[in-house]
Amino acid sequence: VGAERVLVDSGADVSLLPRAVAEAMGIVVEAGERIVAQGISGRMTVWLHTVQLALVSEVFRGDPCVDRLRLQGKKVRIIEPFPVVVGFPERDDVDLWILGREGVFEHLQVSFTAEEVLFLMVDRGAGD
Repeated sequence: VGAERVLVDSGADVSLLPRAVAEAMGIVVEAGERIVAQGISGRMTVWLHTVQLALVSEVFRGDPCVDRLRLQGKKVRIIEPFPVVVGFPERDDVDLWILGREGVFEHLQVSFTAEEVLFLMVDRGAGD
């Protein structure tokens, strides 16, 4: 299950994905932890679940932490899946694909430029 584009929101605490994604993954939304999330568009009820997140991009810059593949003639970057807590909204009509800080920025170095957002895996074992 995936989106063509997601919003990387460094101001968001948690990531949000559409309810339809949870259903496609076989997740019973209401079985998660219920919270009320506050965002720029107001408050909404979401249920938190841990899912495996993998990021794919058409950009590849020779980063040794990721693999390079060719899919339909395009170079892509695939970052190994990692567990992240995401919120699934109560309502079916909310189509949000938002990556927040918690659980995402701990695993990735996120670099913003005017043209793109780059994700690099963080090697937590090297400096521990």
